[in-house]
Amino acid sequence: MTEIQLTNVQFAQLQLDNLVAKDKPYIETWSAGDVGSFNAILNAVDFDNEFTYHMRGWSRQRVISGTGGIVTVDESNADQLYHLLFEQVAEWCGDGFGRSSMNLIEQLGGYEEAKDTQRQRALSGLLHDYDWELHSALLEHRRQHNIFEVGDYVLRKDGFANVLKITAIDEGHADLIRMVDGEPRWSRFKLADIRHATDEEIKAGKRLEVNQ
Repeated sequence: MTEIQLTNVQFAQLQLDNLVAKDKPYIETWSAGDVGSFNAILNAVDFDNEFTYHMRGWSRQRVISGTGGIVTVDESNADQLYHLLFEQVAEWCGDGFGRSSMNLIEQLGGYEEAKDTQRQRALSGLLHDYDWELHSALLEHRRQHNIFEVGDYVLRKDGFANVLKITAIDEGHADLIRMVDGEPRWSRFKLADIRHATDEEIKAGKRLEVNQ
């Protein structure tokens, strides 16, 4: 990554953090350098729509004149702005960008606060690209800290091959379900005796560990 790209990434990261943390509408006051970074991101993306067309014209005028600008971020443009910034910077930074640099849970005050934000947004119908990032961040946090929630996909530690889904949790135990020939099969295990399934295992529906 070039030094210029790194500056553009730092600008985009700040905007992404603001998109997640701030109540909308809010106003961004960008310097001439900020507008230059935004213009570079716009010129690098490989897609066009009404939003990018309008913002290219807006940013190009300010780059030519060497001035900054004021941007109002609200529900009409927040999702498009997030998608634009995230997709291009993820391409520059690689696949780990979403997990390593977003820090959504920390931005929202911790795991429980992030869960509450996710729940409130779902109830209000405010679903955007960054809600999927929040969902992914919460799941990654649970995997790292051995936390389980209803709906998580898990594997038993005793070597049982099939992926199971948690339907209830109480008193340190989880109720688990799997489908066999269209019929549910139930079981109950201690939380200490299960682990999270990986994305690959969930897709395959079974354990993918290699026997040594």
